[in-house]
Amino acid sequence: MGGNVTDRVASNMGNAIFVAAFLIMVIPLTLARLFENWKEAADKLDPRDAIVGVVAFVLLAGALLIGMRLRPGSGATWLRVAALVVGWASRSRSSS
Repeated sequence: MGGNVTDRVASNMGNAIFVAAFLIMVIPLTLARLFENWKEAADKLDPRDAIVGVVAFVLLAGALLIGMRLRPGSGATWLRVAALVVGWASRSRSSS
């Protein structure tokens, strides 16, 4: 009874196909909205802030991708700490 949810993502939609279909519909709309707002914000953005934002995004995305591939207890505590530090630094930078 039930599907194999240990090897694939089923979320709470009941089947991995439903999750994939939802993401296929939502991701292009999200990207279009992101690029539209990014273009408006880029006109008001200082180049230094843009570089800091891109670097923080790349570091956080890289830490997320590496973290998804690592198993719990594999000695990746340094990665979690690094992601927290980068997230905290980018948050404190944007609030000032």
